[in-house]
Amino acid sequence: NKNDILAIKPDLIAAFSCMFAFFVFLFNFILLETIGTPLCMDQLGWAESTSIMNLGIMMTIGAVVSLFSFASVAPLTRKIDERLVYIILGLIPMFGGRIAMIPMGSDHPPLKNGTSYYTGMDEFNYHGMRNNNCDDKDGTGGCSLSWCE
Repeated sequence: NKNDILAIKPDLIAAFSCMFAFFVFLFNFILLETIGTPLCMDQLGWAESTSIMNLGIMMTIGAVVSLFSFASVAPLTRKIDERLVYIILGLIPMFGGRIAMIPMGSDHPPLKNGTSYYTGMDEFNYHGMRNNNCDDKDGTGGCSLSWCE
């Protein structure tokens, strides 16, 4: 009956939790796609081509793991509460991965060859970041920020 459906009030906590989780998932994916290559170039000293290749391989592995994860949801939720599956196998690893990406340790990132850190403001160098020519096959890796020295 149409009146019965309209009388049911939605669970707002569940709805907002799902929207928040969807936002976090998409934000993390877009963040990885957008700044993954420059981040690896600066923090790990990889060349642009190496960075793109390694990130492509990692994202492919992530897609395969995601397929297995989606396939395992139905069998797991028959035995374990859905909320626990969501929290333990979804949110905790995602947040743990972001924490693992924070630069840690006593070693500084490798420096760019023959460059110094940002000292002035110009069109192509803003806060130590430079615009890469997409046709340049030799995108050099390394950090050019003052705290890297």
